Amino acid sequence: MPEKQSPPVLPFGIARLGYVERFTPDIDRARAFHVDTFGLQISAEDERHLYLRALHERGHHSLIFAQGPEAGAGALGFRVAREEDLERAHRWFTGRGLRAEWIERPWTARRVLRAADPWGVPLEFYCGMTPMPPLHQRYRLHHGARPLWLDRVCLRTPDVAAAVTFYGALGFLMSEAVREKDSGRLRVALLGNFGTGETLSLVEGAGAGLHHLSWRVETPAHVLDFLDLMATTGHGEMIEHGPGRHGISNALYLYLLDADGHRTGLVCAGARPPGPDAPPIVWDYDDPRWQSLWGTPPPPGWSERVMPFIAPAPSARRAGLGSQGRAPVRRV
Repeated sequence: MPEKQSPPVLPFGIARLGYVERFTPDIDRARAFHVDTFGLQISAEDERHLYLRALHERGHHSLIFAQGPEAGAGALGFRVAREEDLERAHRWFTGRGLRAEWIERPWTARRVLRAADPWGVPLEFYCGMTPMPPLHQRYRLHHGARPLWLDRVCLRTPDVAAAVTFYGALGFLMSEAVREKDSGRLRVALLGNFGTGETLSLVEGAGAGLHHLSWRVETPAHVLDFLDLMATTGHGEMIEHGPGRHGISNALYLYLLDADGHRTGLVCAGARPPGPDAPPIVWDYDDPRWQSLWGTPPPPGWSERVMPFIAPAPSARRAGLGSQGRAPVRRV
């Protein structure tokens, strides 16, 4: 393990994680839980799409639900620093023989670059999104888990070390890792794009998939309040894992499974990523505390249950419109 990680010379600049796309066979059911119970806010919707954001987010959306024949994961969207970074990104992906094409999406500026990592994870890059009015002091809207912002996504990948190298070339530095003691095999890694904290978690498994996404909440009390709400509104069976504290990241966590099987996490607290001047924190894979500092094991199927990535239909991918060929209705 290197003593420190130097920020790489970047092929293009990624500012932050912007949005995640999920597919659901029942858009009304997704709205009922993720908006009415969980507490996300609707920025726009039509018959087949929901565009959602959390309470401290000023961008138009950070979570897209699109209706489809089955549940699955769509693209991960990243905001680039400048418009010219989109062209640089296109050259970088195509120069490595990876898919890259120009698409459109509602509420994003001009065009979006859709690409994929070597394991088929769809990645989208955009420069600019429709700004929205602040919600952080509109307290009548604060309910449910009171999510503040999209904090991170966790990907399953068949080769964590290779994925660290790939995303490292894009500026994501490793802050913590889990390795097998004898072989040195990398099993789990936490990555963050330089200067913005942890954004990606990578866990080893058979085939690419979205393991979960997590929302930041303000205090542990909000996690406990939300557990009481879930237990008394008929949603107790959706509580999958937690509350607890991860050893890796030191974050307090709670994980839920919605009716489609999408896993959603709540996180708060946690250690500040060490940055490029400090070596990554390394955990022994056989030490169960990396997963749960308090010793509570994850439930059966925790590692195996992921959402496969599903590419949207070409017409929707390129046009980015609703089911009737029109832009979604905007809500503030």
